[in-house]
Order: sequence, then structure tokens, then C-alpha cells
Amino acid sequence: MATAVELDLTGLDTSRIMDRLELFPSHAVGPTCGMRSQGGDKGVNPSAKWVQKIKGWGQWDQKITPSTVLQPASLPMPVEVAPYEELEPFFTHLMKDMSADEFDAHFDESKHIKEEVDRPVGKNFEPGYEPYYKTEFLEFKRGVVYSDRRMDLCKMVVGPSISQLMESLESNTFIEHFLLGNNIIGPDGAHAIANFLEKRPDAMRTWYLAGNCIDTESFSILVDAMSKSKVVENLWLKRNPLGPGSHESLFKLLSQLPRLRTLDLDQTALGDDCLSKVFEKLSDHYSDFLPIATPSPLHSLYMNGVGILPAKDGEMSAINYISKFISQQTCQLTSLYMSNNLLGDSGLKVLAEGLKKNTSVERLSLQSVGASTAGVAALFDALAGHPSIRMIDVGQSYATMDLKMQFNWIEEDIVESAVNLIKSSESLRYIDLGYAYMSQASLNIVSQAVSKSRYLQFYNARSLKNDEKAREGKAVNLEANKLKGLVKDRLTANVRVEWPGMDYEEWVGTEKRWLVNDQEDVRAIDSVYRNRDAGMARRGQMILKKWWTEDNKDVLQKASGRTCEWKNRPKEAEAVVE
Repeated sequence: MATAVELDLTGLDTSRIMDRLELFPSHAVGPTCGMRSQGGDKGVNPSAKWVQKIKGWGQWDQKITPSTVLQPASLPMPVEVAPYEELEPFFTHLMKDMSADEFDAHFDESKHIKEEVDRPVGKNFEPGYEPYYKTEFLEFKRGVVYSDRRMDLCKMVVGPSISQLMESLESNTFIEHFLLGNNIIGPDGAHAIANFLEKRPDAMRTWYLAGNCIDTESFSILVDAMSKSKVVENLWLKRNPLGPGSHESLFKLLSQLPRLRTLDLDQTALGDDCLSKVFEKLSDHYSDFLPIATPSPLHSLYMNGVGILPAKDGEMSAINYISKFISQQTCQLTSLYMSNNLLGDSGLKVLAEGLKKNTSVERLSLQSVGASTAGVAALFDALAGHPSIRMIDVGQSYATMDLKMQFNWIEEDIVESAVNLIKSSESLRYIDLGYAYMSQASLNIVSQAVSKSRYLQFYNARSLKNDEKAREGKAVNLEANKLKGLVKDRLTANVRVEWPGMDYEEWVGTEKRWLVNDQEDVRAIDSVYRNRDAGMARRGQMILKKWWTEDNKDVLQKASGRTCEWKNRPKEAEAVVE
């Protein structure tokens, strides 16, 4: 899996986190394939169950009808607001400013935690460090600060205490990466952050604001303040209801922030018309034909589940302008994520035309865009000669059905384009076809190409026709088993060229994520809170709660849009607040 659309898990390997996402279910909802069941699904093969779901959902007819869901909802994960007394020790600590000396007091030169007798007494936190990366941190009851200048309050639910948090940071010169995912701060919170930015526009390089009920109006206020910054590099906004009226704010961000490398717009309810306006203006702003063609600073763009639609004959829509933008020499985009949009074959073909002229894109995620063989083949043909492409994912997103999107449906005729891409690309390291409606014999041909590649490090393709294996004959299935071993050996050998001595399983659990995501920018939002929950979900030790029930939906209603208690709202807005 390349990205997590419905979860606050960007940058993690989420291929085994597949429990359902429903907003107000009428019955108990539990895990589906990929997680150990808590009781009801013992003995069920997760892969077989997933195949059943894909085949049951079926192939999209690529028609937009009045009943078609054009874009997913923009909601945070269900949470309960934290009591202020649990947040106050962390806020107080932030207020006094910090330095590297504070970490030195708790860790020795080898980055090991000192014995308790050798550490300062009377502290409200416990020292620790991240697995694998060994970055030191100090963890409070709610809140973590890391030695690499991250502040982590993801899923700690600051809510109405956001003003106190921002006030505590006014004197703090240590924190540069602000992680506040799934805290439902609402428009009040956007105001508080905007007020902070007016005073200290260059304090933070990273703003991680996923799942905070920031709407169109409050987003505009936030952008007006943020656009004065000369240092903001990463802005993560997934699952905020920014809405179709945010086109001017988005263009302002993308044209005025000189160092903006990452923009995350996953599930922000923008829609095709909004994005069409944004990228039309952006293409003109960074046009190759200007006397001085200034490059766009943007490197990573997340647009999963934002409502991009198929291309229309004789009309320019969002995908046309996106394709135009990436075709220009001023485009420096390296990572483009557009899963769970109804692009269809027409959308992929238009995107392919832009990619033919592009030289910068390294990662391309197009899971569940309703494409068939024709669209995917056009994409592969366009990328066969691409100088930089490293990762391509055209598989199925595990959020497809929950978000009412459409699976990709690849059939036998993809073989020629897939094999040509694998053989011709020296930059390609990762290709995921997902579950394809292909015979084992056809998949064997692709596997043969993979087994001879000197460059690929990850490959995934499985058949939706497993129930027809017996009919293909013993020889075909024996060859499949043989190729499975050859492919594994080849991928392992290729990994060890770059990471000598590392076994393949270790690589999958550590370095593989950086084929899918930009390491510099995604490391800046790594959260121990999100990582712990994701790890427990993968091990079947918990079910991630992702639906709002009748019992807790009032928490969401108080935080979202105009139903939020917006103390700083303009006077003229008071009359229309419900």
C-alpha cells in the first residue's frame, strides 16, 4: 500500500490495516481482511476474503450517474477531548523553551536512557526513543517532544485548549515540526494558529493539521497568515472539510510559499471544479513561456480522495490542468498520490500525456481510480522511458468500498506494457499491480521479467482468478511456484546492492517505506502515537476506531464548521451560526 487515505497513518506501511470505515454504522463493525479477527472470522484467509470483496464490488463501467459518489467525506477519526489538566504539564514545559541540553540530561553519549539516579528529578515526563531511528524523546501524559525538534500531540485531542497550546509556543524557539493530527480544533483552532503565525511566521517548518475540522472560511484565515512565512516546507491537511470554495486559498499557498515542498490534501472535499481552477492558475503562474520561468518548489502532492473526475471530450477539467502542470519544465514534483479518485481510463490517458514530458516524478500512486487495462497500459507506456520513476502503484486501496470509489481492473492485455516497462526502466524500484483479473499464465510472463530485473526491489501482482488455477494445468502452476522463488531471490539481491547485509524482511519493515514516501518530509511527521496504534492494529491487538456513533457524534458537531463554538468569528457571521 502506498498511502492511507482513511487513516491518520501517512508514511506507514498500511497494507494490513483494513478494518472498516463507516460514519454512523447501524450495527457493530469489526476488522476485515488483513487483521486478526477478534472472534468472528477465525480460519478465514485474509487474501481470499479480499478477493471476494473486489470481485463482489466488480468493475466500474466508467459512467458518472446521479447516484455516483464523487468524493469521500472529510472527517477525523472518532476521539474524545482531553481534560486540560492532562495537557497542562506539556504546555508548561513548552513555555519555558528548550534546548539539546535537556535531552543530554536524560541520555548518554550512546543515546541510551540514563539510570534513574543519574537523571533530573521531579519531571512530568519519561525519556524514550523511537524504534529503529533511535531518536530521543520526552513523553508526557499527553504530548511528546523529540530531539529532532518535533512536537507530537497527534490523537491527544487538544480541542478547545488550542489557544493555550499556541500561547505556550510563543516563547519556544526549539520546536520546528508541529504535529497536531486528529485534534478537532475547528475554526477556533485555525484562528489560534493564525494568530501565532502573525507573531512568528517563521517558527515552524512543518504543520501537520490532519483531521481538525478546518473549513473553508477558517482555512482562508489560516492561509492569509501562513503565506507570510519564508520557512514553511510541509503542510498536511488531510480530512479537513476545506471544501470547493478553497481554490483561492490553495493557489495562494502554492504560489506564495517559497519553500513549500509537501502539500497534503487527502479527503478535503475539494472537488473537480475547485482543483481545475487551482491548477489552471498554477500552470500559468509557473509557465515555461514566462520571461523568467521560476520553478515550483512543490515536491510531494497528496490528492487521494479529493473528487478528481474523468477527462471530458472537448473540455478542460482538473486532470487536464494537473497533466499540464506536471508536463512543464518548472515542475519539480517527485511524489504524486491520486488514489481513490474516479479518473477512469480517460483520466489516466490524459495524465500519461503529461508524464511523457515530465522528468521529475519518482513516485506515482493511483490505487482504485476506476481504471481498466487501457488506462493503465497508457500510463505504463508513457513511463517506460521516464528518467526518474521509482514507484508505481495501480493496485486496490483498502478504503475503496468505504469511500464509495472504484477498483482498478487490469486484465490480460496489460502484459506487454508491464513487461516493457520493467525491462526498459533502470530507475524503477517498486511496481504494484494489486489484484488483477489475469490468468496465472499471464502473471507468469510478468514474473519472468521481474526475475531478470537488475533494478526492481518490490513487486506485487496477484490473480483474481484463483478459483480457475486448476484449469490452467499443472505446468503453469509449477512454473508459478518456481518463479515465486526466483523473484524473491532477485528482489533480495537487488536490495542488498543498495543495503549490503540487510535481509529482505528487514528491508520491507524499514527502508521500503522510503520508496513510497519522501524520507525527509515524512520523517518530520512520524508520531509515536500513530505508530503505536498502527502497530497494534497490524498485530491484531486493537481495532482502530474510525466511525462516529450516535453516542459521540456531538463531539464532532461541536468542532466542525459553523456549528463550532467560534469565539473569534466575525460579527457578521453571528447571525448565520446555527
